[in-house]
Amino acid sequence: MGRPLLVVVSGPPGAGKTSLGRQIALYLGLPFLNKDGFKEVLFETLGWSDRGWSRRLGGASMLLLFHATERLLAAGASVVIEANFDADLSCQELRTLQQRYAADACQIQCVGDGEVFVRRFRARNHSGERHPGHVDHTTVDEVEAVIRRGRGDRLCLDGPVIELDTTDLTTVDISAVCQHLSAAVDDQRR
Repeated sequence: MGRPLLVVVSGPPGAGKTSLGRQIALYLGLPFLNKDGFKEVLFETLGWSDRGWSRRLGGASMLLLFHATERLLAAGASVVIEANFDADLSCQELRTLQQRYAADACQIQCVGDGEVFVRRFRARNHSGERHPGHVDHTTVDEVEAVIRRGRGDRLCLDGPVIELDTTDLTTVDISAVCQHLSAAVDDQRR
């Protein structure tokens, strides 16, 4: 069995991280884990109310994401994970997982036009497709400045970082992204 691969998809809210992560995982035949997936299970189990509760469940969701990722890596399995990772809060945990399980890592950093990401974030809030427990309508002012940067924090993983412009998700070629990812990881392994 070879070294497991940890693919980390990151970027600001509205950058298309979840769609991209799902497609990459499907293309590579890997499990896909994301913070919001765990968070929505918690909403359905424990209920939802206000921003404070959403933040508490967000913290718990990150712990569940790291726990599930660790279990997969411990079994030698590769995995694609996605969240709007905060470098100050997530770097040490991700680096520890990478080192403990001798995983190769690649970060896909979603970047692009921040104004497009803000519009996408707002449209998602009004679409009715997002779980109401996220209470995104109460966070627009809080997160818009972060989204407008058009990029999230770069994480401190040992491995290649692929910056991918996700301004127009219809132009993203998943096959090309996965080939680039595979080539970058192969270079890292040499």
